[in-house]
Amino acid sequence: MALQITQRRSTNGAQANQIRTLHSLGLKRIRQTVVVPDRPEIRGMAHKVTHLITVEEVSDELLPNGGKSKYRDRGQGPITSQKVTLANADAVDPDGTVDEDALADTADEEE
Repeated sequence: MALQITQRRSTNGAQANQIRTLHSLGLKRIRQTVVVPDRPEIRGMAHKVTHLITVEEVSDELLPNGGKSKYRDRGQGPITSQKVTLANADAVDPDGTVDEDALADTADEEE
């Protein structure tokens, strides 16, 4: 599920943290609508400003990218398959690729 959040009231007279919460949700003006994933942190932000917004549950198809996150899921480990430590940091090129020969040399030195 996803949440469709619409700003219904002005931020005039609202506290600074409520205005920042609206901006974090992607709302900047009255009658602006955003569709966000239904997650606990989003629901918590919406709860802080319930007097300024309306919230509706909608299907995931309305989300950008079909409801798939553009970020990696947590717990999948590092992006590269090789963990880089200070001992083998010189095996990594400036563009982020791992030099296998230099990595093997540092592994031999450790043993």
